[in-house]
Amino acid sequence: MINIRQKQTKKAFTLVELSLAIAFISLLLIIMAALIMGLISIYRKGIAINSINTVGRSIIEDITNSVAESGRYNSGDPKTICENFYRGNESAISECVDDKARHFITQNFTYDKSGVGNTPRFGIFCTGSYSYIWNSGDAINDNKKVSIKYNHGAKKVLDFRLLKVKDASRNACKKFIKTDEYKLGSATGVSELDLDISPAEDPVDLIAKSDNTLALYYLYVSDPTVNNSSSNIFYSGTFVLATLEGGVNIMQAGNYCKPPGDYNSNFDYCAINKFNFATQAIGGI
Repeated sequence: MINIRQKQTKKAFTLVELSLAIAFISLLLIIMAALIMGLISIYRKGIAINSINTVGRSIIEDITNSVAESGRYNSGDPKTICENFYRGNESAISECVDDKARHFITQNFTYDKSGVGNTPRFGIFCTGSYSYIWNSGDAINDNKKVSIKYNHGAKKVLDFRLLKVKDASRNACKKFIKTDEYKLGSATGVSELDLDISPAEDPVDLIAKSDNTLALYYLYVSDPTVNNSSSNIFYSGTFVLATLEGGVNIMQAGNYCKPPGDYNSNFDYCAINKFNFATQAIGGI
């Protein structure tokens, strides 16, 4: 009887094959990670853009309602407003009337022109029913040196983006016409604004801190147009709303956000949009 011994051979990966497999899996994981990071970046950017569009539409709606409501709070033409404020000063009254009492409607200020492209640091828009007081994103980002603070009774409101206050007499604009009372070029860079409003109605910040850290970078309202037959007042304006992150610079051409890779740019969270609005007040200015 012949015994035949059968040899059993074991199959296995060679070192080269194992290295290639590991390299392929590593490459696949890198590609998947890059795709996931790209999707996350797109998602973050989409959230920022959606937040800006939502808040921007809300601001336009609020301003439109305030302007439409202003007729019942404030009657009279620009001459009446100018005469009441500049009593006895005929030259000031004449200049104010020629300017259509513009300073009683909207004002922008730049107390510090360095590093912000001479863009407004803060501003006000008085509708005749409510007034809107805003700090620009440049001012807020400038080492937290907010340009304007608002006194509401015993409270001092400092950290706000777009404050809406009950102000039928346009006291916000009247305060800032007397610019010598407010040291806009002071070392602190803070101006105090003390409005005489009812303490029962608190001011409202229309740009909440939770709204993806948004702020206004520009707000402009054109000279009002008066319909001589109906006495309706027409306003048109524009504002730039953007994130506080991303190094936004509205003065530079092309991409207003710092490119990815710049130190502290947070490019994924950076978004900006420009909004235009037109509205009318029925009678009065």
